[in-house]
Amino acid sequence: MNNLQNKNTSSYDEQRIILKKVKDIVNENFHVNPHGETVLRVSSGIAKIEIQMWILKQRDNEFHIGVNADDDKSKKLLMSIFNGNKEQIAKQTGYDFQVNGKKGSWIESLLPYDSSKSIEEQAAYFASEYLKLIDYIRKLVSHYK
Repeated sequence: MNNLQNKNTSSYDEQRIILKKVKDIVNENFHVNPHGETVLRVSSGIAKIEIQMWILKQRDNEFHIGVNADDDKSKKLLMSIFNGNKEQIAKQTGYDFQVNGKKGSWIESLLPYDSSKSIEEQAAYFASEYLKLIDYIRKLVSHYK
């Protein structure tokens, strides 16, 4: 088993390995943005709103999961969806999402990270959680199209 704490790489490198494995499982693309975040992005079905999973270079072992809106119209829609369904979203996903960004540009939560798990186990768990969120958010936004 390849436990993360036994590897001779930095925490960010380990995080990237896990995120790449999640990417392979989910079969989606990812990119590194100017803020040093490595992000998986999947369309919600509504333009400018994406379900994302990301890591931050400056924070060890933090895997974020959330929904992002890129323009003012999408931000308003995302906040409308989120505020009208906050309890339902928490119940369905198991995560207590928080609103962040200017004008509510995204909602996010941290995925529970277990350093005792192998890279493969952690990636499989994160991919499963990410796919559940993708499915749920797509169903939720389909009512707003």
